Amino acid sequence: MKWLVKPALIFLAIVNLIFSQPTSAQNLDDIVRFSDQQFIKGNFELAANEYNRALFFGHRDADQLCLKIANCYLSQNKLEQIAVFFDRAYFSTNSDSIKTEAILGKSFSLILDKKYILALSELINIDSTKYSDQNTKLNFLKGIAYFGSNQDDLAEIAFKKCIAGFPGKTD
Repeated sequence: MKWLVKPALIFLAIVNLIFSQPTSAQNLDDIVRFSDQQFIKGNFELAANEYNRALFFGHRDADQLCLKIANCYLSQNKLEQIAVFFDRAYFSTNSDSIKTEAILGKSFSLILDKKYILALSELINIDSTKYSDQNTKLNFLKGIAYFGSNQDDLAEIAFKKCIAGFPGKTD
């Protein structure tokens, strides 16, 4: 009978390993859905904690989670953590759109922290984007950063580009 125990344990371990994977992924998706609901309700600290938990346990969309965590911290005005998670989103993705969104978000947090030159150094990495809404954000943030660093002429140019990007603008 003793010879039967070892193969039975190996069989149970294999079955457990095979069937635990989909459950784990489903649980991570549930955590992210719960976090999304908490974010919508304005429970930003709880949402950030739960997003962090899903990220820690290896949710497949790390770049998206990092953006969500950064937005939670933005809602709580935790400026240093905002920059960290926008950087993590930038480095964990291959998507140009997400990279641009991460740079824009980090730059915004730097502007809130009155670090205008650092914000400009981030924004310089973006020449223009394929998406008009990102171009509008880019020019708006450049305008604020230039204005904050007393470069009024460059701020004016950036704000004019921003206004030109709005649909239905009038001259």
